[in-house]
This record gives sequence, structure tokens and C-alpha cells, in this order.
Amino acid sequence: MKVLVTGLGSLQWGRLEYGNKGNYYIIAPVFHHLHRVFPEAEIITTFQLSDEFQTLANVTSIPLSQYFSWRENEEDLKEALQEYAIAELYRNTGVLTATTPFIETLKETDLLIIPCGDMWGDNRDSTGVNRLIVDLLKNATAQKLGVPTVFFASSPGPIDDLEMRSVAKDVYENFTAVINRESVSKELIASYGFDVSNTVNRACPAWLFSSELYPEAVDLKKLKTDEGIPTEESLVGFIVTTNSLPEGSFSDWERADDDFISLAELVEYAVNERDETFVLFSHSDGFKLEPSFHMVHWRDYKMVSQLYDVLEKRGIVNMNKVFKIDGVYQPWVVHSFIGSLTKLVSGKLHGAVAGMEQLVPTLPIDFQNGPVAHKIQGMFAMVDMREYIVPRGERDFVSYYKRLCLNEEKIRETLAKKLPNVQSLAIDAFDMLRSYIRKPGNNN
Repeated sequence: MKVLVTGLGSLQWGRLEYGNKGNYYIIAPVFHHLHRVFPEAEIITTFQLSDEFQTLANVTSIPLSQYFSWRENEEDLKEALQEYAIAELYRNTGVLTATTPFIETLKETDLLIIPCGDMWGDNRDSTGVNRLIVDLLKNATAQKLGVPTVFFASSPGPIDDLEMRSVAKDVYENFTAVINRESVSKELIASYGFDVSNTVNRACPAWLFSSELYPEAVDLKKLKTDEGIPTEESLVGFIVTTNSLPEGSFSDWERADDDFISLAELVEYAVNERDETFVLFSHSDGFKLEPSFHMVHWRDYKMVSQLYDVLEKRGIVNMNKVFKIDGVYQPWVVHSFIGSLTKLVSGKLHGAVAGMEQLVPTLPIDFQNGPVAHKIQGMFAMVDMREYIVPRGERDFVSYYKRLCLNEEKIRETLAKKLPNVQSLAIDAFDMLRSYIRKPGNNN
């Protein structure tokens, strides 16, 4: 039996492991639980993963070119259209008149799993020209070849382009099943007139990431010592990202100091009025391959440093109570650090999930720029935390932080009560996959 994992999460080598930490919180449980559900299966993926991860997770990365390879002259789109035409003819005649490497892979695939996060829609713009239409054509090709296709643990939408929405509707309604990671996406897709009768709401695999999936032990005392952070003091974490800044784009590297005022005011209030100690850190990094592989700071670390500098320039807060993490750490190290905090403010969704999953009262900041992130509403609703989200366009972060502090113990109790059910939903999403595997001899 062979299971193929593909979709818009297919990025260049290393991006899922060494970029946004949240990607790792997702993929580690995905492959762990796929092996739990299908212990005898060969699991392959167009996700480009390191040799170390492939060995650890018992998964094999196949060439990314089978899915998308950023070729010039729209070659990826042309190939996807060709594959679609081949599959359409096969569906009508039962004859496979031509083939491609992707079609050859599909012929051996017993279940196609498509996790896309929030990229299935307008958010795909950052991942390459024609990415969504190519993805839709690849999915449709598999459907027409009779491969069971499960759209899995995603947050589809928004899709504002009406022509693209029409194509997406046809593909969506022909998925063998849609297993979303929250409920708001289903409401959004239904509002477009899509048939959602085959859609169920479950939970994101990231709720299942824990120390059991760490590839190595984490020494938090050493991390804090190396970073000059008090080892015994209670700490409030602040994940700083461009998504939390007004206007502009999440990809903007250059920001005016004024963009950080609302964030600075939150820290100043917490330190001055509550005597709290803050640690600013990034949840997204980068890497370089030459002269040898090494992780490096990326855009969000620049935001961390600029907020720290703004706090210094304003001179309102005791900077002995404000720290920033300057090192670049693996996702499981950051996850463990988040679990050690007393509270967390997060501009990253899966940074917030890492906090809540470890019973840390968390204040999420909705995306203040770029596409609307309905996934944040949906995933926080699952643990009765939606009221604590700093909404889009809101710059009075202090009032929301005050509410979090006022209800700190209640939040811990709520998380402890809600999490077992959410994690059960995440596990059930994987268990459901058993019923969709292609039966021997069935190509329809």
C-alpha cells in the first residue's frame, strides 16, 4: 500500500523544517500518525524534507518537479493541463494514452492526502505564479484517475476570484472527503455555494505535537543561560512578526518605528504595571546551504530586534526586564521554551497553538495585514479562546492583554478542559483515513 502526501505545502527543500516553526509542528504529527493508521504503508511526499527527517519519520520525498518546480514560460501549468487532459480521456475511455512522472506515481497510489494549511485560496500568491490552478489540476487529475483524494487538515479560502472559485468548486466537490482543521472554513466555503456535505470539521495535527515527537532532548536552562535570560524567573513570551504590524505586507523587511508603538505599549504596561519579565523571539527563521548548511535569522528576527530598539529609544520601560532571543533554534527547542512560559503573546498562529497546547494562557494577534486569516478564529474557537484574539485593525493591544491577565487562571482551566477533546478530534481525523484507502482492483 502506498500513501502520497502532496499539495500546496510542497515547498523547496528545508522550508518546512527550518522556516516557520509551525510547519514542523504540523508535519511531525502528520507522518507519525499516518504510520500509526497505516503501519504497513509506504509513505511518499512531494514535501522536500531532509534526509534526517525522512529517516526519523520513515517517509520518502519524491521529486518536487512532479508537483511544481517554478519553471519559466508557465511550463508547470502546461504540464498540469496535459496531465488533466490525459486523465479526462482515461475517465471517458479507460485508456491511458500517455503518461508523466506524476501520473506514474498516481498509478501506484492507494490514497492521496492533501494538507494545504491556509494556502488553498488567495493566500497562495506568495508561493509562486499559477500555484493554485496547478494544484487544482493536479488534484483533478488524481480524481479522474480514480485515486481516493482526501483534502486534509486545511483551512480553505478565501477565494475571491470568481473564475478560480468555479474551478475550485468542481475539485472540492469531487474530493473523496474533506477533513478540515477547524469549523470557520466550512462556513466560508459553504457561503460560496460549494456542496459541503462531504466536509467534516476536526482539528489541526499541531495540537498533537509534544515532547514525544522531539528528535532530541531540550536543555532549556542552557538556552536561557546562553541568551542571558533569568533561569528561575517567570517569563512572558512575545512572538513578534510582520503579520502583527499595521498595513504593508507580511513580507516587508523595512518598517518604520511607529509601526511598533502598539506592541511597545503592551510590553511597557506589562513590565511597569505588572512587574513582568518579557522575552521577545521569532517563530520563523531561514537557512543557507553554502558553504555548509546552517540556520540563519530571517525577517521576523529583524522585527524582534526593531521592537527591542524601539523600547530602548522610548525609555519608558526598565530594559533589565526585557530580553530577546538572538540564537536560531530548532522548532522543538522553541516549542519547549514556549511551554515554560507563564503567558504568551503571539503574532503566529501555530506559536499560539504551541502555547495553548501546553496550557499557557495565550493572546493571539490576528493578521493586521495581508489576506484575512479566518483560520485564527476557527482554531481559537475550538478551545473557547476566540474572545481573546486581538482583532484585525485593533491597535489597543493593552486592553486585550489586561483581559488575558484578569482571566489567567480561568483560561488555564478552560484549556485543560477543552484540549483532550480537541486532540481527540485531531486523532480521529487520521483514523478516518482508513475508510478511504483504494480497494484492490478498484480504479474508479
